[in-house]
Amino acid sequence: MNNLSFGVISRLAVIDHDPECADFDHPHGEVVGEIYYVGAEDPKGYRWDHSYVSRDVNKIERLAKKIDAAVRAGRKLDMTHWYPSQPAYGSQAYIENEDEIVAADRRHERDHDRDTTAFGY
Repeated sequence: MNNLSFGVISRLAVIDHDPECADFDHPHGEVVGEIYYVGAEDPKGYRWDHSYVSRDVNKIERLAKKIDAAVRAGRKLDMTHWYPSQPAYGSQAYIENEDEIVAADRRHERDHDRDTTAFGY
């Protein structure tokens, strides 16, 4: 696995709760912010996400460089800190797993589809 590439991944996530921000659509007052973590990808497009998450992008950039240097020096990744992620779109890994990925996307859409009929939409 020493042919992996490493980089910083960002996404939006609930980072806090503030009752002053609560309303009908967000009854718990979720505060959304950007979080960062290290992502790894192999040449076929398989991906893994590191378990350490931070709101400090500089800290994650340093961690990505440190992991990359360690792997290039011959160290193996401790897979207890890595979680499989969806393969890169269009990659060989994506093509090999496309049926499973599409089915998972459909389940996610079904499970998270908001019933808007109660609001007259």
